[in-house]
Amino acid sequence: MILAGNHRFSQPQEIYGRRWEIEHLFQCLKGRGFHLEETRLTRYFRIKKVMALLALAFCWAHKTGEWKHQAVKPLKTKKHGRLEQSLFHYVMDYLTNSLL
Repeated sequence: MILAGNHRFSQPQEIYGRRWEIEHLFQCLKGRGFHLEETRLTRYFRIKKVMALLALAFCWAHKTGEWKHQAVKPLKTKKHGRLEQSLFHYVMDYLTNSLL
């Protein structure tokens, strides 16, 4: 992978990794998880409360995914070294299947 930017960093892979984690969080909050945009909230304090609640829910889902991966059923690791599914989606799929 080639990373290009307008600043010099000693470890650009670390910066890119952090950025990718933030991107994954927003994907989970939007279309691939909690569907935040469908709430159609416009008032600042309501958005602030929903964001706080969703941040807690995301952290809970991720930690539950870590636990499930370690204690219940480990996810397979693909050839490139990453898990077959994110820990967040591992729990969300389980909850969706259990509730429906």
